[in-house]
Amino acid sequence: MTKDNGHGAGGFRRVLGLGLLLTLLAGCGSSDAGATAKQGEAAFDAKDYATARPLLDRACQGGSAPRCYRLGYVLEHGLGGASDPVKARASYRRSCDGGDSVGCVAMGIMLEREPGDAPALADAHAAYKTACDAGDAMGCDQLGWMSYAGRGGAQDLVLTQSLYRKSCDTGYAVGCNDLGDFLSRGKGGPHDTIAARVMYKKACDGGSGLGCYDYARDLATGEGGDKDLAAAKPFYQKACASGDAPDALPAMCRQAGY
Repeated sequence: MTKDNGHGAGGFRRVLGLGLLLTLLAGCGSSDAGATAKQGEAAFDAKDYATARPLLDRACQGGSAPRCYRLGYVLEHGLGGASDPVKARASYRRSCDGGDSVGCVAMGIMLEREPGDAPALADAHAAYKTACDAGDAMGCDQLGWMSYAGRGGAQDLVLTQSLYRKSCDTGYAVGCNDLGDFLSRGKGGPHDTIAARVMYKKACDGGSGLGCYDYARDLATGEGGDKDLAAAKPFYQKACASGDAPDALPAMCRQAGY
């Protein structure tokens, strides 16, 4: 299972004047705040990150959780200015605290990168749980991964499988592929290659290159159903053209002859 994977802490430092700012936003300044937020969003979407940064900063300080997430993103990746991981985590946390589950996931991912930091892992676990409880499919998958790896708590394979299932049921293709892996190996529940093949197909249909590869492999080997080499070929081709999971797929595709 490959984790990208591929998405913090603290609050902004300018505490002085925040109460006044919020008061203004609650009153006659609210329309200006809304305009600022929209302008920041438009600049971000247009990849004009230098313009977006100060606008998103103002919108975030005004209480817009989604704009806090986007501010965190540009700060983390150094878009439109210098990278600032500390402020990025702060923005993600503010987004998460404001009810934006995407910010919770991004914060968790940043915290997981802290080497050997048990408190950071515990915070990441809490952030993913907040996101998952809010119905965020990626948050459930990331929480499942932590449960599987025993990061931020004890390993729990039954819980992991249930989290992968919730992620898949909520529409996250990677979660479906992870669930397929668990079912095919009998982790956290009975060994069920038939159900695993169904999950791999669902992952593939949802855009997971690894899901397409695993489904093609099952077709080619007869795992979980009939063996059909002709049917496997287009799924191998789709997987190997996807660019998904670059650390894993190239070698797998070469091994399969694609």
